[in-house]
Amino acid sequence: MIGEVFGWIGEYARGILSVLPQRRIVRAGYGAVRYGPRGGIEVLGAGWYLLWPLFQEFEDFPVAKQTAEVPKQPLVTRDGRTVTAGAIIRYSVFDVERFCIKNLNSFDDVDDVAQIAVRDVVISHRFEDLQAQRERVDGELRSVAQRRLRSYGVRVHDLNLKGLAPAQLIHMVSDGQAPVLIQPQENS
Repeated sequence: MIGEVFGWIGEYARGILSVLPQRRIVRAGYGAVRYGPRGGIEVLGAGWYLLWPLFQEFEDFPVAKQTAEVPKQPLVTRDGRTVTAGAIIRYSVFDVERFCIKNLNSFDDVDDVAQIAVRDVVISHRFEDLQAQRERVDGELRSVAQRRLRSYGVRVHDLNLKGLAPAQLIHMVSDGQAPVLIQPQENS
């Protein structure tokens, strides 16, 4: 009986506290957006802010330089060689509003655009050129990704090929499964 009374008092206190302003901190290297009533949006930099939970929502995310691995994908180069190619992308967010508000899944979009850039660049070159002119290819990758990600509020610092290797396509299945690739073994 006493436990029920104190439980009820605790719930009542939590309800009252949920409408009082709360302090939110945006750390250095992060950005935030505060959504207000009637669609009002405020972009916030590093600092502390008051949030009225009854009227506002708050979302923070990193805007400093960050690195992500672009998964390997099977591709066919311009000279018909089957390869697998992955990459590493380093980027930062320069426009919080475009990155957070104008995109539903911003971080996934960065990965997807980087993967598309790798595909477009790799399939437009011969395998030997990809191997011999790595700096030029990496510069082209960065340019393609930057051009496409600018509208997302993202600045691409680097996009470098990683794990470019010849592969042999064994078979393609028509029921939606991925192709089976075999990487050649290096002789020691």
